[in-house]
Amino acid sequence: MIQPLEFFPYVAQELYAEKTSVIKCAEKYGTPLFIYSETAIKKAYQALDKSLEGIPHQICYAMKANSNLSILKLIKSMGGGVDTVSGGELFRAKKAGIKPDRIVFSGVGKSVKEIEQALKYSQKASVALINVESLEELDAIAIVAKRLKKTASIGFRFNPDVDALTHKHISTGKNENKFGMTKPEILQALEKYKKHPKIKISGISIHIGSQLTNVYPLRNAFQECAELFELLSDSLPQSLKFIDLGGGVGVQYQNETTIPIDSYAGIIKEIFKRPKFQQYKPKLLLEPGRLIIANSGILVSKILYRKYREDKNFVIVDAGMTELIRPALYEAHHGVLSVKKHLGPTQPIDLVGPICETGDFLARGANLPTGIAQGEYVAVLSAGAYASAMSSQYNSRPRAAEILVSGTKIKVIRKRETERSLILNEEIK
Repeated sequence: MIQPLEFFPYVAQELYAEKTSVIKCAEKYGTPLFIYSETAIKKAYQALDKSLEGIPHQICYAMKANSNLSILKLIKSMGGGVDTVSGGELFRAKKAGIKPDRIVFSGVGKSVKEIEQALKYSQKASVALINVESLEELDAIAIVAKRLKKTASIGFRFNPDVDALTHKHISTGKNENKFGMTKPEILQALEKYKKHPKIKISGISIHIGSQLTNVYPLRNAFQECAELFELLSDSLPQSLKFIDLGGGVGVQYQNETTIPIDSYAGIIKEIFKRPKFQQYKPKLLLEPGRLIIANSGILVSKILYRKYREDKNFVIVDAGMTELIRPALYEAHHGVLSVKKHLGPTQPIDLVGPICETGDFLARGANLPTGIAQGEYVAVLSAGAYASAMSSQYNSRPRAAEILVSGTKIKVIRKRETERSLILNEEIK
């Protein structure tokens, strides 16, 4: 499990990204600036992959966490595939050269156009698995598949009504959530489509939520998934090919007790390597996103102004909810450090951005040096996942630049937007 500061150490009282000075990066490329560690991404991916040795599996990185093309190509170079949830993500995956047999297409509301994209992903092949969220969606897939004369390989996304014990906005496996199908709905769909010439029932999928820090919901969900897999396989001429276990394993943002990778892999092996289950010979698909990328990135921002009051201290920086919306959206915690290490006392400070919203904050009550000065830089930790991917141009702010660091090598993987890019698609008469 990658820790927030593992690849962002202090060297001679200054924060580094691997072997590269964060201050020099900020001065050269400007702020706000996302910096990612290539070594951290590789280490996180390889740790999960190695933990599952001995069981057929494919890692399909959940690209909604961070869909930058360079990061997708890095995942591809290690043998990874991707989990996509939109036509735009299918487009990005294709641009990154991800092969169709390593692509899962999920998402609760697939349009006809997006279904067409999945079925016509390449000239020769459709994506490996389309995870179905409702019977009506499956009806739509069948119509498109028949029209295109393509066979759709589908999996049923199972909602097991399991509480993931996470934030309510990122829980996806309870009946009150919009995701997935119940067991009766899946059995109804099975009866309707098990003999359809253009629908190949290939798997079952499950994903109960994100930032999971407790093994028990996962064990319960996986066990129910295994039982339903057996039932469906026994009802078909041949057993299902895939079990998609989703993602959601949490990372350390603050002081969370996270699930060790070996424990996570142990649960998977305990349930799916049983001799009875091995007769089916399924391939496991895993969809980590945050686990791979969250602690592989930081957001660097410059201090604009300070406001010190009797009951509240503010440091205003040039990054805000347009770059990192998670604190405003989920009340999420992100560690904050002064890029230049101060040896003096600290004080609680609200780190806020320039956006015209009271909810525009990056951290509340962060312990920052009392002597931190205007013009210095701060680093917001654990900003690799759901930061740049959820960024916006609200307040007509051009989106930030992104760089990928490997040792002392720096690659610009997203140029900073210009003011001109704000109006590219607007027509002025």
